[in-house]
Amino acid sequence: MLQINPLNLTGPSQVQFGAIPMGIGRVGNPSIIIKRNFRYILEIYTPYGLIPRHYVQLAARPQLETEELEVSFLNQTTWFPGRSKWQPINVTYLDTNDHTMQALYDWIVSIYNYQNKTYTQTEKLGWDSTGVLTMVDGCGTLLERWEFGSMWPTSVNFGELSNVDSEPSKIELTLRFSDVTHLTNGCSPTGVGYCASCT
Repeated sequence: MLQINPLNLTGPSQVQFGAIPMGIGRVGNPSIIIKRNFRYILEIYTPYGLIPRHYVQLAARPQLETEELEVSFLNQTTWFPGRSKWQPINVTYLDTNDHTMQALYDWIVSIYNYQNKTYTQTEKLGWDSTGVLTMVDGCGTLLERWEFGSMWPTSVNFGELSNVDSEPSKIELTLRFSDVTHLTNGCSPTGVGYCASCT
């Protein structure tokens, strides 16, 4: 029976069975930084000004989905990647009387102006915004940065109220965007990109 170290494989066809080390491995390496969900800031740059970071309670990194193209021939079926699209993210803000949040309300009304009873909707120049999500380490040093282009709110929920608890009021938004850029300072990996084409 062949024995090799399964952690040093040369390819998918080289799988052979043997014992593996059972310790913590690289996870315990002092140079490895585990990113934390609570170490982030989100700022949104709108045509009406900056929506600040301070009242963000929940946010998310992007989710990419790619359609499947199914192709069958004789007895077999295979799949190829089709079009890809970014899914919306949900963001929750604490609701306060801080006037630095004015840009959020102006941005919402630009999509559907319920204030002046004309119910207008701005063209892209009036809603086109950029969201910037930054994750940091315990010292505040940037680990990764996501930039969301052509961002706008598809859903706004001003929230339920209740007399039975002491929870703060919140505003929940669903945000759609078209373009994403992922940047790091070299401490974290990011995609480089390779395109194989007809030669």
